[in-house]
Amino acid sequence: MLATIEGRKLAIGNLKLMQREGVALRSWRAGPRVGDEGKTPMYIAVDGQAAGLIAVADTVKADSTEAIAALHRMGIEVVMITGDNRRTAEAIAGKWA
Repeated sequence: MLATIEGRKLAIGNLKLMQREGVALRSWRAGPRVGDEGKTPMYIAVDGQAAGLIAVADTVKADSTEAIAALHRMGIEVVMITGDNRRTAEAIAGKWA
């Protein structure tokens, strides 16, 4: 998301957005770590400078594990389709492995 608020350029989004906007994230090492925890890192930049990191996590429904196990018992292969980055997706999928 890109916006201008009171004359300041604000960008909030993923790594690709920050790269496209020319925002240097070399000192922001928490992004990959939160992906390992099953969270999606969303960076914040103000006027082209890194300003923050938000870790967003979808909650897994309580009955998902039971439903997936039932499908496995029925011989059904279960796959996950997601728009999240690979690291985050693997962390979520690992909860059912």
